Amino acid sequence: EWWSKQMYFAFCFFQSVPTYRMKLESADWCKRELLNAGVEISQKNHNSLLVSAEQFSNVEIEGVEKLHEYLSNRWDNVTIVAAYRRYYEWIVSFYNERQKDVIFNDAISANKTDRLLPSLYHELRFNSVFNEEIRHKYTLSAVARYQIYFENVVVMNYHDKSKSILERFYCDVLPGAIETCRKLKSIKKSKSINTSHSRVYEELAYAAHRRGMINIKEKLNAKKSVEESRRQHNIKQKVKKKSNAEVVEELIRQHQEKTLNLTNYDFPRKCLPDDILNEIWSTSLESEKKFGDDEVDESTMKDEFDKYSKTSFCELDLDAILHSPLWVKFFQDQNQKLQAKV
Repeated sequence: EWWSKQMYFAFCFFQSVPTYRMKLESADWCKRELLNAGVEISQKNHNSLLVSAEQFSNVEIEGVEKLHEYLSNRWDNVTIVAAYRRYYEWIVSFYNERQKDVIFNDAISANKTDRLLPSLYHELRFNSVFNEEIRHKYTLSAVARYQIYFENVVVMNYHDKSKSILERFYCDVLPGAIETCRKLKSIKKSKSINTSHSRVYEELAYAAHRRGMINIKEKLNAKKSVEESRRQHNIKQKVKKKSNAEVVEELIRQHQEKTLNLTNYDFPRKCLPDDILNEIWSTSLESEKKFGDDEVDESTMKDEFDKYSKTSFCELDLDAILHSPLWVKFFQDQNQKLQAKV
């Protein structure tokens, strides 16, 4: 795929894969033939080359120097383009993206961690690798590294709604994209809604299982061969039969939303302490003054930040929920039903 080729192109400018990318094999860091392919593509396209890969924000200063050497020896006009998103929004998005690798059913089977997902508080307070990555990857530090070697570094403001981010790129940043720019301007603007999948009910099901309140681990017949178990698993996948874990997750959802007429935001939560909130706000304000509008509306921005501090920055208070008589009885009832089916 084109996106993976651009990713491996970017890896060619890594000194080494950072600790938070160690799941990659060293042999996969760089596809060096892509460096030559970049030149060949540009020769067929009026000496122009467009490369877009999120991995460029991870490149160390030595890699930025290598990238500058590669580009400046082949092209006279080079523009580095970055997108700016407010830090308090970006850090939540980045955290959620990191948690996508955690598979609910796999976690139930392994049963190794106290929580299904490490909380944002845990990552910020105790995970040095997580902190290393957000400091290195965020727009403030990433742009600063590229500005050392490149004269033309453009930062597009994600929050400037006078144009879409695509229109801004093709009309204001990318030279010569006249036809694409014209078509983008003719498209009726629609409000972009980027929704994230809530894992609240998965977290609650996992925590109840972990604490012995309900057993939702799949029961395996010891007499079955490994091959037979895999064959039956594949059949279940094809007909989309839900696992015990998925069934209980849905029952929790129905109980909260239908029986209790509440939402997943109504569970008790624990939010970030003031010292971490102050750090996030400080970085948010610094980056807004650097990359945002000329006139920073600090009051409006602070109101939005305060909403994040009471919602997106918070984690489920599992102790409070699972000690509640209402939820204790719920899990007792569901556990009896599950065991009766065995």
